[in-house]
Amino acid sequence: MVDWSKAADNIDYDQARADTRVVGVQVARLIERLIDETGVSYESIHLIGHSLGAHTAGYAGEALSGMVGRITGLDPAGPEFGGSLTSAECRLDPTDAMFVDVIHTDGEIIVAGGFGLMDELGHQDFYPNGGESQPGCVINPVCDHMRALDLFFESITNSPTTKFTSMRTAIDWHRMEEGDYLQCNQTVSCPTMGYWAEKRKGDGVYYLETKEEPPYSLS
Repeated sequence: MVDWSKAADNIDYDQARADTRVVGVQVARLIERLIDETGVSYESIHLIGHSLGAHTAGYAGEALSGMVGRITGLDPAGPEFGGSLTSAECRLDPTDAMFVDVIHTDGEIIVAGGFGLMDELGHQDFYPNGGESQPGCVINPVCDHMRALDLFFESITNSPTTKFTSMRTAIDWHRMEEGDYLQCNQTVSCPTMGYWAEKRKGDGVYYLETKEEPPYSLS
């Protein structure tokens, strides 16, 4: 676990945002040292980061030329990272690792209380309940943002029958809610969200529903 709380908790968000690149490079140097000392492979490295930490993991992967095996971004921070004017080099993106999977849970615009990012950032981008807000998160303003952690933690111990299986729609979440989505079959893959996500299941945008309290899986 990387403890960069002194920088991450900075009340000056712009400074904390800038520090993600610095910490990312430091993480990359640590990984290189681990590889040199232990012989562990780049492919076996899995970086997991929440909010600003997701972009920090992206910077680490970028500093290692995208050779790490996997990066999981848990509701990557939105303010100053989104939009067409932000280049891929300044946020988590698919070139940062061999496999980049992202869980979006709080992608509302910042004035509506959203801390996350709705932009597609990985090979597989999962939008539980549409990705903007989460069921059961009404009073606590950071509940939506933290739900990505809860979902990922639950996914680690999920059995094959309780995994977060996604669905794919040709349009958007609202059309999926109306029943307009592609059925999983030999030509349409439905990747599992969370720890058991696999790149071989295909690239793209995926949606799924969850419960408002644990266990969150509908299975």
